[in-house]
Amino acid sequence: MRLVQLGDAQLSALEELSGPTREVRASGGFARSSFWLQMMADVLNANVAVPSTIHEVYQQLTKIYNRVYHQLKDEFDAIAAFQQIHTKS
Repeated sequence: MRLVQLGDAQLSALEELSGPTREVRASGGFARSSFWLQMMADVLNANVAVPSTIHEVYQQLTKIYNRVYHQLKDEFDAIAAFQQIHTKS
């Protein structure tokens, strides 16, 4: 039950940022199992797709990461500076 609650919370947070979920993409060993894919679809109440290649997934994620990183670089630097000041022994 805890896993379902965590999945719902994560999905809700994503939907607040990007709108309703239309599709969830799955990769890894479990993505070869129709049983696990159907369970994921049922739990998340979303279509689950398995990308044709893992390379495709990482290409898409790298583009998103690069955009987000450049938009938030100043904030990452501010967090690092804050941690250095407040974690000194």
